[in-house]
Amino acid sequence: MKLFAIAIATAALTAFAPTTAKAHSYHTPQVCSATSADLCAHLGFKAEPNSTDATEFMLHFMPAASLDPKEIKNVTVTLWMDMGGHGHGSSPVTITMLDYIRYTVSDAYFVMQGEWQVKVGFDYLGTAHEIVIPVEVK
Repeated sequence: MKLFAIAIATAALTAFAPTTAKAHSYHTPQVCSATSADLCAHLGFKAEPNSTDATEFMLHFMPAASLDPKEIKNVTVTLWMDMGGHGHGSSPVTITMLDYIRYTVSDAYFVMQGEWQVKVGFDYLGTAHEIVIPVEVK
């Protein structure tokens, strides 16, 4: 009976525990700030981004254990495609803070196929940072 109760409790916790690994089938590589290798981030998508639909994704900061994630402030996200000598942006996205290290980014339109950059700007302890995360759009 005790083993049965443990199995039910484990199943209930698994069903209701939010995990980004299960929620996102496509992740970008982790990229660090040019200003500090201790401040990194990656993106998680429910499906691979495409050029026809609005995209929603999670921005997930991965600060080193010695850093205080509460000090990540003024987060901005810009979509950019470098086109050799000139570039192409997109309309502004909507950013919603979930907690100190996770943000939902919605209304993201990658308007053409190819290699895009998601430029993440933020401040950490008064210092400006930028992380440029590559995203392949099909």
